[in-house]
Amino acid sequence: MTYLSCNGQPMESALTPTLLVNYGHFTSLQVRAGAVQGWDLHLQRLQQGSRELFGSELDARQLQGWLQQALQAFALEDASLRITVFSRQFDFRQPLQPVPLDVLIGLTPPATMPT
Repeated sequence: MTYLSCNGQPMESALTPTLLVNYGHFTSLQVRAGAVQGWDLHLQRLQQGSRELFGSELDARQLQGWLQQALQAFALEDASLRITVFSRQFDFRQPLQPVPLDVLIGLTPPATMPT
């Protein structure tokens, strides 16, 4: 099972070419019992990267809502999550121009630690 959403909506195949631009930043984390260890540090890094790369602010409340939506889609309390921030409007010819953010959320089964 893999779940992908962009800006809170199920992933559209038309978005795939945009993702191949390979300009953005991400964080990967494990969710256990609906909680994330070090969430404030993940969020701080995502917000800083968004300002530095795109000149835009990442809405923390909206992001948390999208994460909850992704987990609820499969009724999961444990999962592996990857949050990727990019912009479909980013232009390499004008890299300092602020652009709106897009957020891709990838959800897979939780990682298991070896015994």
